Amino acid sequence: MCKRLLFLSAFVLVLGLVGSASAMLNYEYYEAPAGTQYTSLASVGFGTATPTRVGTSDTLNSGNGDWTLQAGGKRADDFGFRFFGYIVVPVSGEITFYLRSDDGSQLRINGVMVVDNDGLHGTEGFPGDAGKITLAAGAYTIEATQFERGGGDTLFVNWSYIGQSARGVPDSLLFLQAPAD
Repeated sequence: MCKRLLFLSAFVLVLGLVGSASAMLNYEYYEAPAGTQYTSLASVGFGTATPTRVGTSDTLNSGNGDWTLQAGGKRADDFGFRFFGYIVVPVSGEITFYLRSDDGSQLRINGVMVVDNDGLHGTEGFPGDAGKITLAAGAYTIEATQFERGGGDTLFVNWSYIGQSARGVPDSLLFLQAPAD
């Protein structure tokens, strides 16, 4: 009963934080220069290279390449994405984040690397490579990076916490700016 009451109290806090804000994240889309290939996240040059396009996305889940179309990209390979904004965490405690991607990906919460899934590889099985972080209920910065060298191109961000099995991070908890208290 106490755990359920604690969860419901945290959920009410989250509803207060979210209010009427619209759920979206910023993105930067990168394409490898002619004659080069991306082989790791470092080769994309997030933060130093100039993005090919910037915009907003209403999801962290790629939907098997939908992001590339959304960003106006025309490449099947050698591109990268950086998604950033805020995530609202509905409960206090240990949160496990998972990444499934093709090729490499990383996830940072409040600047802390939580999952490092870099390198050349296909998409992992559900729920994906994991990392844990302890957080209080509230809003935090989120940054997810992904690159595609060849083959499929996916990124799925999943999470689990007390009383919840692994599932996709709800798009409704992602924001361009920190929700007001």
